[in-house]
Amino acid sequence: MGSQSSSGMSGGRGSSSSNPNDQPEDTPSNQSSSSSRGRRTADRQSASEEDVDLAEVLAYLLRRGQVRLVHGSGATGLQLVQSYSDSDEDSDGAWEGRLGDRYNPPVDIRPDTQELDQSEIRTQIMLATASTGMKSRHSFTHMLTEARERRFENKAGVEAPVFPMESVVASAHSNFLPNYVSHKDTYHQKAFCGLYSHDGSMFLSACQVDLRRQRVFRDRSDPLALPEDILYERYRFSSEGIRYLIVLVGHVGNATKRSCPLTVAQCVCVSLRCFAKGTYLHTVGDAENISKNTVCLAICKVVVALNTLLNMFVVFPSFLPTQTVKEGFYQLNIRLYDTTRRRFNLLRTVKARDVGWSVLDVCFTPDTQHILYSSWSDYIHVCSVDGDSECHTALDLSPDERRFCVFSLAASTDGKEILGGANDGCLYVFDREQNKRTLKIDAHEDDVNAVAFADSSSQLLFSGSDDALCKVWDRRTLREDRPQPVGQLAGHRDGVTFIDSKGDARYLISNSKDQSIKLWDVRKFSPKEGLAASRLAVTQQNWDYRWQQVPQRALKRHKLTGDTSVMTYRGHGVLHTLIRCRFSPEFTTGHRYIYSGCSTGKIIVYDVLTGAVVARLCGHDACVRDVSWHPYQDSIVSSSWDGGVHMWEHRQTHPLEEHRDQE
Repeated sequence: MGSQSSSGMSGGRGSSSSNPNDQPEDTPSNQSSSSSRGRRTADRQSASEEDVDLAEVLAYLLRRGQVRLVHGSGATGLQLVQSYSDSDEDSDGAWEGRLGDRYNPPVDIRPDTQELDQSEIRTQIMLATASTGMKSRHSFTHMLTEARERRFENKAGVEAPVFPMESVVASAHSNFLPNYVSHKDTYHQKAFCGLYSHDGSMFLSACQVDLRRQRVFRDRSDPLALPEDILYERYRFSSEGIRYLIVLVGHVGNATKRSCPLTVAQCVCVSLRCFAKGTYLHTVGDAENISKNTVCLAICKVVVALNTLLNMFVVFPSFLPTQTVKEGFYQLNIRLYDTTRRRFNLLRTVKARDVGWSVLDVCFTPDTQHILYSSWSDYIHVCSVDGDSECHTALDLSPDERRFCVFSLAASTDGKEILGGANDGCLYVFDREQNKRTLKIDAHEDDVNAVAFADSSSQLLFSGSDDALCKVWDRRTLREDRPQPVGQLAGHRDGVTFIDSKGDARYLISNSKDQSIKLWDVRKFSPKEGLAASRLAVTQQNWDYRWQQVPQRALKRHKLTGDTSVMTYRGHGVLHTLIRCRFSPEFTTGHRYIYSGCSTGKIIVYDVLTGAVVARLCGHDACVRDVSWHPYQDSIVSSSWDGGVHMWEHRQTHPLEEHRDQE
């Protein structure tokens, strides 16, 4: 998932049932003195008094990669080992997605194409792009002339391959890849996801809730000196409202003889900031330039003071629904763009509802009349975009987890069913006609980061997870009480961040935190030894891809035992977030390319048949999380953590300019 370590599989949901009393002690035997035993006994008693669930703590440490389980001696046959990352890059820049500019993703100089050369997808792509295996000119006129000459040769009895005109068009488009930014738009927050509609007439984009500003040291004795917009953003109150609260709780000031005691205004503002953002005490203290202990004391005093005034002044609007109240706190927008005739004009803005932290995924229904979006919420939201009015509908998934989110969404071909992958390791299917959840599959041992329908039948489902596995599910044989996948695809060494289907129920690609994309043939599933090798590789990952650099030992290139992937592509970085990759469209390129976002702020385009990087589009200052290629035009839209949403198109450069660029 996007908010946990890549080693979460080792401490999956099943690990929370382990008995903490069976854990071996981590202190050396020569230090097990009576005083040490006494301290450990006191610690255990203190933990028991605080009612701490040690099983949950253990599961958390396993997911974070701070400890891992290995085979050992003892009653359980397992041993806890503390993990240390060999990556020491832990700066604040990682949270902004800007660590990747100091990371040069490894590239395969000579990709292994042995499996791909013998696969069916090679033949499909060559036919779809009118390729004869010979190097031809990139002139569109030459391609049309060549196609006409082949027809004449065929009429004269000369054997020559004849390609349909669609293949010639795809071949021509495939040689004119996007290479410059034609349109730009900007969010004030991180752009998280973006997608073209099925007909390419609209583009849908969404961003993250991010109320943080750059840290600036000011005179903390007067927090009300800030502008009104910053006061409301930081404390959710205007200056007049804060002054009113100061009058109400005027007795909470620290009457000490120290040089810098907190004033009443400081206590109120510190408390309001904690209430508004829900962040940790040390985070609030860092922002206000005071210590964590002082923050805790200030909040305690203000809470006690407000509690005495609760019945008189704190009245919640009972006549408003809960979601309406939440909207006042989260002013998050989803944007729709008109992309007809190569335009990129803002069409309308939709206020997302029930959003926690960020909108994580968006998609269109096939008729382009509704949009879907998900977040840290129990609901998937549907919003109509046909006409001037907005009609929001919340689809309740009724999960068992208290903290729940859907990382990935997909709509069936008829638009009646919605498929989602969640942080509880389950797949959810919601029937819009019945208005209820019709299927919940306990699919993976860790977070499900990606889901997709295999083809237009919507009967085959693909899923990818932090357990590094991709699974194939058949709706026709699936039972919710005993879910069994049709097959599993193993070969990644770390969690899967995204999957994309070719649309023929045969091939899919998966992006992974092991810094690679793999191409799979679902007719070649992985054996048991492949599943075991992949699980072992995941448990050995002890770095956090969200803010750390990739350790060298994580960049292994040899295949795991039982890896049944057709091809592996390397040259892009997967850091900070769940970066996405996709097949290029069939109409314009014949699925000739795979394109991906990158933690270095680039868009990387691979040739499916050779594995070579054929284009690197540079234009963002932070990681590119999502990319989407127009289904019928040579344009790509990228969504980046620098807040930029860029449309890339092809521009024919003069030979002198190309020579100048090379110099």
